[in-house]
Amino acid sequence: QKTAYEISLGLVGSEMCIRDSKKYYSNNQTILKKDNQLLAHNQFITQFINLGVIGGLIWVFLLIYCFLMVNKELCCLFVPYAILMFFMFLLSCTNIDEKNLIIPNFFSDGVVIQRNTLVNIWGQYLPNQKIDISCSWGFDTLTYSDSTGYWITKIKTINNSGEQAITVSSSEESIKIRNVLMGEVWLAAGQSNMEMTFDYCCNSTDSSSYELMTANFPKIRMYNVKKVLSNHPLKDTHGKWISAVGVYIIDFSAAAYFFAKKLHKELDVPIGIIHSSWGGSNIQS
Repeated sequence: QKTAYEISLGLVGSEMCIRDSKKYYSNNQTILKKDNQLLAHNQFITQFINLGVIGGLIWVFLLIYCFLMVNKELCCLFVPYAILMFFMFLLSCTNIDEKNLIIPNFFSDGVVIQRNTLVNIWGQYLPNQKIDISCSWGFDTLTYSDSTGYWITKIKTINNSGEQAITVSSSEESIKIRNVLMGEVWLAAGQSNMEMTFDYCCNSTDSSSYELMTANFPKIRMYNVKKVLSNHPLKDTHGKWISAVGVYIIDFSAAAYFFAKKLHKELDVPIGIIHSSWGGSNIQS
């Protein structure tokens, strides 16, 4: 049986969750709109440059033809246009390369992966192409992308708490993941109790000032999954790995931080926390 006060708190909390969800949905739609606009802009620039290259070749041909077959005076009329097209050709050569080899943001510098096991690593590339995986601790493997470009394989980890590196390569591209640690990896998910950080409105964590001043655990790292609304499962997340050092822990889940701190002291191995919580959300989300 709930008191009127408890019921009112529940109603207020529900209203805040609905309001926050609308805000995140609006922000997400704005980001998606901007991404589409940027994609359209890049496509337009690429098409413009390609047309410029074709036009440049035509002008060069006409310039040579006039110089050799007609007269030099007429040739001079084409010189400015030929120069313009030449510079457009150079611009096309320095155009931003399209990245075909893609791995999830989770596999970025500072990642913590589970020790003494087989760890999945996956990504996207051109269809039916070879992908090489090279690990600094002596494990190498390869796989092939399928007809859609998706690939996945496993890497064997060891019990080594030192910094490592993983290199993912195709025939034309390469991605190097630096400052990789192998240790114990945990998922921290839930609602507002797990979400609360060291600066969470009126629910500030006890002794947060002390922790912010004294935290010095470079081998405790947290990956905060940014909140995104979607009607279908997403292939990637937005976030980055942050070490538990000083004020950088301010956006850590406080509950997950103290859990990781205790484990780190007892096991003396790196601890990775994947933090994906959202106040008022369903567990299946």
